[in-house]
Amino acid sequence: MNISHKRDACARLGVNTNSLFELSGIGVGLVGNGDVWYDFLNGQVYYTVQGKLRFYLTQNKDKFFEFKYQKGSGAPNFNQGDQYGLALTITF
Repeated sequence: MNISHKRDACARLGVNTNSLFELSGIGVGLVGNGDVWYDFLNGQVYYTVQGKLRFYLTQNKDKFFEFKYQKGSGAPNFNQGDQYGLALTITF
């Protein structure tokens, strides 16, 4: 069991444009979020920022392809450095 007596503060901000505009029948949108974490005990600030460029493949927006970028400061809960990714999502 891990019991922590630290006092931390966390803030989160996000945005989702859904389909911002269409390009040749494919919806294009932006999704982004950011987290900031302040560790009072150690006086450290940690952060992560993530952005996605999303391409909707259907009119009802249940299938999309996205490019993802993430940057984080590291511990305690975030990956350090730049991260890149691709994803295909299909909703049933």
